[in-house]
Amino acid sequence: MAIDESMHTSVEWSLNERARQSRLLGLGEPFHGEETFPRLRNDLLRGLVDRDRCRCVALESDCLAGRLVDDHVRGGTWHLDQVMADGFSHGFGASPANRALVTWLGEHNRSRPSADQVRFAGFDAPMENSAESGAHSPRAALDTLHTFLTANSATVPHAWARIEDLLGDEARWTNPAATMDPAQSIGDTAEVRELRLIADDLGRLLTSRAPQFTEDGSVEALRDAELGARTATG
Repeated sequence: MAIDESMHTSVEWSLNERARQSRLLGLGEPFHGEETFPRLRNDLLRGLVDRDRCRCVALESDCLAGRLVDDHVRGGTWHLDQVMADGFSHGFGASPANRALVTWLGEHNRSRPSADQVRFAGFDAPMENSAESGAHSPRAALDTLHTFLTANSATVPHAWARIEDLLGDEARWTNPAATMDPAQSIGDTAEVRELRLIADDLGRLLTSRAPQFTEDGSVEALRDAELGARTATG
């Protein structure tokens, strides 16, 4: 990635002029699909990282799938092609600029300790029910949450078998026609209402025991479980 020093100087000046240090820098684009904008983003990101002004890059992409990208850029063994196919939503994995971003993040992090690596995250919920992107059932989110609780709690109030029964066929959740026709949505069925109560129960259990989980296990795994809880209820 080439570096535009004048752009970096301008951004650095803007950040330094603020009365309070910025914790978040947001970049918009007029529309998706034009590679010029993500290439400029890559250029800006590299300058911010080189100046120790950026520790995480977050894209408008599936927050659960984004964990695969984060694992890859921090030394995971996933193949890049699989990461680009499964780690993004909205077809963003096909973008050459996004592939260049993931490749560069991995190279940047390779020689650095974990605490000094640049992270990746998605900040979009996987529930956009459209023909282009398609919604997902809450199966993956509930699985992340339930698996964590099962591994770290003596008892979990709901069996995974019951959750699977209530989730049913994935196609019921991913039907793009539900976007325009509420009658085709499963959102107000008895199964979904029960699932919502289960998700709330599991989320409350996670919150109530979070201090214990932080002491006894991985903070990273706890954060994933919290992400699963938020996404499932959403």
